[in-house]
Amino acid sequence: MTPPILQSRLPFLPWMDPRTRRLPGILPVEGEDWLRVDDAFAGQMAERDRLIGTCPGAVHALLHEAEDAAAELYRMVLAKLSGTEGYAVGPASARRPDGASVALDPGQPLLTLGRLVQEDLCLMQQDGGEHRLTGAILCFPASWSLAENWGVRDRHSHARRALYRGCGAARPAALRRDPPGAALVADELSDL
Repeated sequence: MTPPILQSRLPFLPWMDPRTRRLPGILPVEGEDWLRVDDAFAGQMAERDRLIGTCPGAVHALLHEAEDAAAELYRMVLAKLSGTEGYAVGPASARRPDGASVALDPGQPLLTLGRLVQEDLCLMQQDGGEHRLTGAILCFPASWSLAENWGVRDRHSHARRALYRGCGAARPAALRRDPPGAALVADELSDL
């Protein structure tokens, strides 16, 4: 097993903020601070490249109905990276801050983005009155796997996880309070 690749410091201390001290730890992204490059970037990106290259089915999934949302996210992230220090985005490839070059493939938007940014990216779409995970590039979840929650409606997605028992409607409420397309950050540290 690969040892964890950790940051030397965190930009946000979720256990110190009452909004994220308890599960589900979901907050709207404030401003433009949603894609970061930190001291663990090179190590985490090497591990992401390995996971995406050797076991893409374990870290990536995309339902047909989420293809438009994934394409929108792809365009949004590339636009953001175009103005981010350390990145060079061209028409056919992008260079990351660690110097690696990644071919841009709009036909595989989440796999491509997963090789460009440290963050795990998940698409949650409304299905009736609930949300479900319809697309993801998920290399570093805290205590769950993509297979456990893939396509499952939100109220059932963490039923097998004792850590989420008792949070009930908190996570769906967090998803409903923000408009469609809003970027949210989930505090996975709460799961530890």
